[in-house]
Amino acid sequence: MSPLSLSLFLLPALLPGAAPTTHKAQDGPYHVTKRAKVGGDGGFDYVYADSADRRLYVARGGQTARVSAYDLDTLTLVGEIANTNARGAASDAKYHHAFSSSSPVAMWDSKTLAVIKTIPVQGRPDGILGDPFNHRIYVFSHSEPNVTVIDANDGAVLGTIDLGGDEEDSAGFGVDRQRLRALGGGDVLLDHESGRAGFFDDG
Repeated sequence: MSPLSLSLFLLPALLPGAAPTTHKAQDGPYHVTKRAKVGGDGGFDYVYADSADRRLYVARGGQTARVSAYDLDTLTLVGEIANTNARGAASDAKYHHAFSSSSPVAMWDSKTLAVIKTIPVQGRPDGILGDPFNHRIYVFSHSEPNVTVIDANDGAVLGTIDLGGDEEDSAGFGVDRQRLRALGGGDVLLDHESGRAGFFDDG
């Protein structure tokens, strides 16, 4: 299969001490600073950047399923989470733990890449999201339970949520809110404090 090309983009205007630059309108503010070709067996899925511990995680499928970890600054391969058939990864900056969207979920130290434990979950995990305010990891599934909530500190399963639809992605609303998009079920607003979820229409 064709290798995946990883590219590192930087926004010069946001870099400390960067001198003002003038770009042509068609150039835009982003520039590719480094490329790395990724080969080997297996397909590719979600790519996740851990800005706190400077990791870039690439989920690889196939017979040698694993999560490949790259140095976020150099794009050098620094390790792999073996035997993990994941769709993606997410991390928590406070506890320096990372997790895979797989069954079981793999939990590892995001600094050393040492696997801490595996966490049994139900459903068919796909998407995954880290909540930096409440230090929870949300593992999304295409079948019930649609969401499994994991404590980012010790990896304990805090509960599950059935959304009444095929959950696809999500975005944070701040400290106490999470917006989830459920395919076939509409949008869902999740209240972290109560653990309740309600459908809504903002259109």
